[in-house]
Amino acid sequence: MDAPPTPNTADDPQVDTLDPLTDPAWSAFVRDHPRASIFHTLEWARLLAQTYAFQPLYLVRRAPDRTIQAGLPLMEVRGLFRRLKGVSLPFSDICPPLHP
Repeated sequence: MDAPPTPNTADDPQVDTLDPLTDPAWSAFVRDHPRASIFHTLEWARLLAQTYAFQPLYLVRRAPDRTIQAGLPLMEVRGLFRRLKGVSLPFSDICPPLHP
């Protein structure tokens, strides 16, 4: 029989979502990350949101002090039959996850 999952402790990294349009932590993370591109920026997220009415929903891993350690930019996009799906990132040439 499998053991139940262990609960997260205060020292474990946490997976969270954020909206880069309202959370300045994303811009700080992108500014300091050596592999970030224009497609990771707040300005690109704003352009996609305003132009196509996509909703940013970024997945991030946070350290115990709540700073971002890694992130995956996604947009909620209506697909076939108007179902929501996460797309990383539409209309972007390259936008890989950012990690250490």
